[in-house]
Amino acid sequence: MQDFLGQVGTLYLYENDLKRSYYYRKGASAVSAFDEAEIPVLSAGIEACREQKEDDFVVTMGESRFRGHRMPTSHGPLCILRIIGTSGQGLAEIGITGALKSILMHPRLNNGGLVVICGQPGEGKTTTATSMLVDRANLFGGQTITLEDPAEVDIDLETGPGRIVQRDLSGDRCFADAIRDSLRAYPAGTTTTMLIGEVRDPETALLALSSAADGRLIVLTMHAQCPIACIRRLLALASGAGNKDLARELLASGIRVLWHQSLKFKKDGTRELSVNALEDTSAVVGAIKLMAQSDSLEQLATEMRQQQHKRDVKAPLDYRKNALDRA
Repeated sequence: MQDFLGQVGTLYLYENDLKRSYYYRKGASAVSAFDEAEIPVLSAGIEACREQKEDDFVVTMGESRFRGHRMPTSHGPLCILRIIGTSGQGLAEIGITGALKSILMHPRLNNGGLVVICGQPGEGKTTTATSMLVDRANLFGGQTITLEDPAEVDIDLETGPGRIVQRDLSGDRCFADAIRDSLRAYPAGTTTTMLIGEVRDPETALLALSSAADGRLIVLTMHAQCPIACIRRLLALASGAGNKDLARELLASGIRVLWHQSLKFKKDGTRELSVNALEDTSAVVGAIKLMAQSDSLEQLATEMRQQQHKRDVKAPLDYRKNALDRA
């Protein structure tokens, strides 16, 4: 079973119609059908899905873990199982090195702020976020709390200078309540980090922005097609819980990194990571503040291209003078 599961990227399992089930191999764009030797895997997967009470869940088969989602179809319930990591890896282990790794590991993030990791579903956002947390906890120490629905990768550190506590919010716990509860669980006088697994509602978005502006490192993941769309969505959500001016001021004050990633197919059928990153230079903060007069974020797109050029030629970025400065 494990030899087969090691090749699987995503399983599509019909609970009431085994013959319709199929899967995609890791990094492949073509569908694969189950053969007779793989029927035990198919049966085990469907049985694991039937045992789940929630529509979003994590299941383990053999040595592999999958994030699952159940949806109704014209042929009965369909369970989609996407392979996820079994334990926390560092950034280098998932292929993030050099200048890109330096963005997520910069010491100035210890002073707090907002790191947004965005992309389309299935593009590895959670993997990048948890790898960042593991590396930062091992290097800088401090206390990290994650809020996830469900918790995908086991990064509950028990050794080293830092600790990571994972909270699984599967069920009826809302993210906003969990954020407020977790803010009371940090020790005084140490580096504090929070991962918000996904921002889905106005209250969570506003709490994330305000917590980042208060000097805590907030790492959150969001679905977005591009970096500019991510900023628009985050501001729109946060504005729904307060007002647009407040959301803009909090974002300008707290933003440290906007990281958009995608997995691009290569000619050999494998996929490689593509990243667009935007850091909080003076130009970025100014562009967010100017949104009071204009809804256009084209200046941020221009700044993103200029920052990438500077990284390519190893030129320093013009960060805001103090990482704790308010915009």
